[in-house]
Amino acid sequence: MTNRIRWQGAAITFLCIVASTTILKLMLIIFTGNAIPVNVDLLIVLVYLLVINFVTHIFGIPTGLVAALQAFLTYNYFFIEPVGTFHVSRSSDILVLLVFLVFAVLNSQWLGQARAQQLQAEYRERDTTMLYETSLALSSIYHLDEALINIAKRVQSFLRANRVEIVIHNAQLNTVVSYPSALVVLPTKPIALHTIDLLSSQGVIGKIKIDRAMRLNADEHRLVQTFAGLTTLAVERIRAMQAEAKTRVLEESDRLKSALLSSVSHELRTPIAAIQAGTESLHHQFIDPHSPQGKDLIANMDDAVRHLSKLVNNLLDMSRIEAGALKPMNEWADLSEVIYGTVARLRSELITHQVSIAISNDFPLVFCDPIQIGQVISNLVSNSVKYAPIHTPIDITAELTQDWVLIQVSNASEHIPVAYLDRIFDKFFRVTHADRVLGTGLGLSICKGIVEAHGGKIWVHNHMQQATGLTFAFTLPYLAHQMTPLPELE
Repeated sequence: MTNRIRWQGAAITFLCIVASTTILKLMLIIFTGNAIPVNVDLLIVLVYLLVINFVTHIFGIPTGLVAALQAFLTYNYFFIEPVGTFHVSRSSDILVLLVFLVFAVLNSQWLGQARAQQLQAEYRERDTTMLYETSLALSSIYHLDEALINIAKRVQSFLRANRVEIVIHNAQLNTVVSYPSALVVLPTKPIALHTIDLLSSQGVIGKIKIDRAMRLNADEHRLVQTFAGLTTLAVERIRAMQAEAKTRVLEESDRLKSALLSSVSHELRTPIAAIQAGTESLHHQFIDPHSPQGKDLIANMDDAVRHLSKLVNNLLDMSRIEAGALKPMNEWADLSEVIYGTVARLRSELITHQVSIAISNDFPLVFCDPIQIGQVISNLVSNSVKYAPIHTPIDITAELTQDWVLIQVSNASEHIPVAYLDRIFDKFFRVTHADRVLGTGLGLSICKGIVEAHGGKIWVHNHMQQATGLTFAFTLPYLAHQMTPLPELE
């Protein structure tokens, strides 16, 4: 209790005693003619006890004891014969005064203790609720700065402090947050700077600094220590989560590197062997390059070179997608030309399959990168060639909805397990073992990157009404309202 509150309690106690004494004297003058009947002592005692209970309830035990002493003296001076002096003529009055004083003191102590226990219970309930809410809020925060701001705000609100600053020691640069963050005008009174260390198993990891005019009492210091413990737990939890996330990233990176090396080495082995065998045969003149066997050998070498070129391009495209550097060069393109041109370039791969294309002659222009969309269609068709049985159809369709262009590539390959439908576009993910079907596992992932760069979506679904067959589908935004009309010819 501060000196200001003590003086306020003493002044209010004095005024209450004066007011109650004045009221009692007026009542005696009005009803008894200033004479003091014997049976009025009980009323006087009850009135003074009421005043003592009131100030004790408001200001605590010390003020209640002061009220009991003031009531004892006032009762003796104004209501015990002879009136107007502190002299007591009758022994019975002495006994009454002593009993009153003892009872007043004990009553103020009992009431004060009960009130203190009640306040302590209320403070504990408030503190427990505040700490629970803080713990609940911190459990859903995954960024260090946000967690520290949350704690600083709660400490500042609880202590009514001018400013709360939390400093976390890091290896390179300390993390410092404060609330309020803006510059505040400090009062003219001296500022007490309270510093609480944040202790963990590794030692002191930071500090909580509190600017407040009043010093912390025992309860406030205990609660701030609890806040410090919560801060330490939050910092360690977030650091552990960040370390775990970093570990997962490194593990994923190692896994992708291993998958890349395995896939690339497997894909490089066949074309390099074909090129090496062909060059050796031509170099040592084992085969005449103009003979039918020589022409077949040169054609095989040419296919191997194209395969290597496609492999390198896929790796470059994937690196650009991951770096966010794949920017579509959009223009108004004829989608039918893109589809027919892509299929024409793949005619050597499609000799074992039947390809059908369904797109209307008056299909509107689409705002896209025709080269990249052609690559998407090429990858989907090549994937169909790899997995669909020979002499089965591959159907390509394009249709227009309200705001989207829907392109689908269907084939008769086996169904993909439902658990793998969402993973089929991941890098290096293969439903079929790599030694059964050639490929790097990057084609579908590149398709996803290109389509998403255009603002569309790509997915795959099985033909549930048939024993086999699946469809790759992707969408592109249809921006007909942004099309610039062609100038009219004169």
